[in-house]
Amino acid sequence: MRRRKLFFHRGLCLLLLTAAPLPAAEWGGNYPDHIWQGTTAAFNNPRWLFAAGAVAGLSAWDRDLQAAHPQLMPAGLARFGKYYGFGTNYLAGSLFILTDGLGGWPMSRRERLDSWQSFSEAYAANVAATGFLKLATHRLRPDGSGHDSFPSGHASASACVAAHLQRRYGAAAGLPAAAAALITGASRLQHERHWLSDVLAGALLGGLIGDGFGQLERSSGRNQQAQTRWQVDLLLIF
Repeated sequence: MRRRKLFFHRGLCLLLLTAAPLPAAEWGGNYPDHIWQGTTAAFNNPRWLFAAGAVAGLSAWDRDLQAAHPQLMPAGLARFGKYYGFGTNYLAGSLFILTDGLGGWPMSRRERLDSWQSFSEAYAANVAATGFLKLATHRLRPDGSGHDSFPSGHASASACVAAHLQRRYGAAAGLPAAAAALITGASRLQHERHWLSDVLAGALLGGLIGDGFGQLERSSGRNQQAQTRWQVDLLLIF
């Protein structure tokens, strides 16, 4: 099972990276630079240091919370979180972007592809960063199933999608995605797949990367029709 998951994540990362330089999209002309710039923009946010300290402090409650075997939601909702966090979040975000926000944000074909590419680059960068941290920390999962607990990949991917959509389209898209990310993170605790600090760290990592790439896209001067309607900082939610 672990080998299948590792193969899936590596394959998804490779697919996103190779799909990025689409000839039809202006954004894809120099995508390695975009990945570097987006990641740099993510960690230039001064809040990440405070949030990282908070995650480290909350890790003291990891074992107490896990010992309580929390039932945070109905089983059906927890199953939704499990599958949403395992690649479905990327498909949902891509569908939203490629359908012009389900018709609410009309764009040209070039703008649509530019938006989708920056989203895909953010997702690929997040998959790579999460995988690196899992290998570096080698933390045992609460259920003992493997040493790849920190950070939660489900939480980081879902937060990346939510933060990017928030930055790009505003709260009308970001808040529903954030709700799905919250369900995903809670489901990982309920299924005893992660410690609390794993989930919080994953949400922080994904949120920063998604927001960082969203900032680059918005600062490029394209897609002015998609200005945010409300200024809601998803990092406060995560």
